Amino acid sequence: MLPVRQVRFPGSLFAPLPPRRLAVSVSLAFATLGSLAGGSASAVDDAVSFSRQVLPILSDKCFACHGPDTHDPDMIRLDSFDGASEDRGGSRGIDPESPERSVVLQRIHDADDPMPPADFDKQLTDAEREVLSRWIAQGGKYDLHWAYAPPVRFQPKNGPTTTVRDTIDAFVGEQLASNGIDFAPEADRATLARRVALVLTGLPPEPEQLAEFLADDDAGAYERFVERMLASPRFGEHQARYWLDAVRYGDTHGLHLDNRRGIYPYRDWVVRAFNDNLPFDDFLVWQLAGDKLPQPTMDQQIATGFVRMNPTTSEGGAIPEEFQAKNNFDRTETLGTVLLGMTLSCARCHTHKYDPIT
Repeated sequence: MLPVRQVRFPGSLFAPLPPRRLAVSVSLAFATLGSLAGGSASAVDDAVSFSRQVLPILSDKCFACHGPDTHDPDMIRLDSFDGASEDRGGSRGIDPESPERSVVLQRIHDADDPMPPADFDKQLTDAEREVLSRWIAQGGKYDLHWAYAPPVRFQPKNGPTTTVRDTIDAFVGEQLASNGIDFAPEADRATLARRVALVLTGLPPEPEQLAEFLADDDAGAYERFVERMLASPRFGEHQARYWLDAVRYGDTHGLHLDNRRGIYPYRDWVVRAFNDNLPFDDFLVWQLAGDKLPQPTMDQQIATGFVRMNPTTSEGGAIPEEFQAKNNFDRTETLGTVLLGMTLSCARCHTHKYDPIT
């Protein structure tokens, strides 16, 4: 048994434990780590994913008091490794060198004064305790969110074969092989043509297009069929749908009788941009600030319809300043989700739990 000492987190929910209860908690911690390292060795050997398994638990069950919005300097912070492993009078919330001494581990297994507290409306399940225990046993590592980690280029283990023609095939083949599954037979040419047409234009190929492709025995027939689909006006219409959905396009203004508004030139411009293969950087710049470019063209000004997709109202009781603030929030949220891949609306009131937004 380790020497028993008081665990002090002044003024926090991680308050000092009486020596007797601390001894019990440490014993439970040892028992937990022992079971992980002993009878169920595979459990501790399986690396716990912080972002996938641990962070959701901490966010849901712990961050309310021990998260990024904690303003009490005496309150332990569990939203960062520095906060969780900070030395507080000889004790640490997470002790990577001596996991069994981690106060978090002790308190989540303390029957008398557990964490979260008994009166908290979100309690840990046994499965969640097991995940946290395994994570602490493995060092309590905090991983950078995958979206902000530097990209790493992976190479497939096996090179090209008659079946594996590119990198995607190689990665798929590795997973199939690991599960004892072979590649499906290659699709016939009619099926390939249908798939290409549906993906690029949203429509099946016209009968004459399909007949022409099937009659073309040249080695470049498939590539020519793809180019034909890319050159179709339907290509821009189909691809634009996804962008217009993301930027919340609507022919009506969204509030107060939901009347129509003349924003369709923006929709038509997006379709043309895809069909004209407009470079993506221009595609974005024009929408965000096309009217600020030197001598902007009509298309560049129309593209700024991106920032006018917010709901509008003609209701007489609306407060202009309040509605302007709502519009600003709406634009900011759309900008974050569409261009940055993250939500920003949470930061109106508090620091984001997952993303580095304050």
